[in-house]
Amino acid sequence: MEQSHPERAERATDAGDGVGPRADGRAQATRWNYTTGVIFYHEQSKPPLDLSSANVEALEPGAPLPGVVCQAARELLGLTQLEFSKLSDVSKKTINDFENQKVEPRSRVVRALREALENRGARFYRSGEAIGVLVSRPHVKRDDAEDGTGRG
Repeated sequence: MEQSHPERAERATDAGDGVGPRADGRAQATRWNYTTGVIFYHEQSKPPLDLSSANVEALEPGAPLPGVVCQAARELLGLTQLEFSKLSDVSKKTINDFENQKVEPRSRVVRALREALENRGARFYRSGEAIGVLVSRPHVKRDDAEDGTGRG
């Protein structure tokens, strides 16, 4: 789930830093600086936990990181498997197999993947039997993202 509202700024009459109407009653735009995504995966085949009142804690260092959570973090960061491979110094095939739950790499490989994701801003959490990732990254305007570089 990715939360970002660039359309709010597009609908506004003038660019600004505040929210709500200006003194003349016209809309004032909000400058969105970050996009935040949160994804939780629930272990076992139980119904999803109600996370609204759950005790969410940081995933301890060295704790197992499932491939699907690794994939969620990578995608929320906007990385391809090839880019992620270069950042983590882990082969693209190993990443693909791990994300698709075909293999369980050695702990040092999973540690390298986790460190690469955390260095880019991913934070991993656990709540009971649920494990998830939170990612915040600079928001890229739609016009800037057209060529895929974020530079326009």
